Amino acid sequence: MQIFIATHDYGLMKYFSMSKKDSDQMTFYSLFKTANGVACEQGDDYDLLDRNPIVEASIKLAEDNINGVRQNDYT
Repeated sequence: MQIFIATHDYGLMKYFSMSKKDSDQMTFYSLFKTANGVACEQGDDYDLLDRNPIVEASIKLAEDNINGVRQNDYT
């Protein structure tokens, strides 16, 4: 059975990654913009993807929270 899930949620990606058994076949895809258009990277574990905008956004959010940056500080 094939199931396709598209998400922008770090927690959901982490859940699937952590729940994966050795016998499961799972592939993670990362789509991102480049100067030449959209590029795609794939891997068996999302932590091993070189370009992962969801993880990058999660890290940025955590850093902003630690540094006390608020949403309206960006405008």
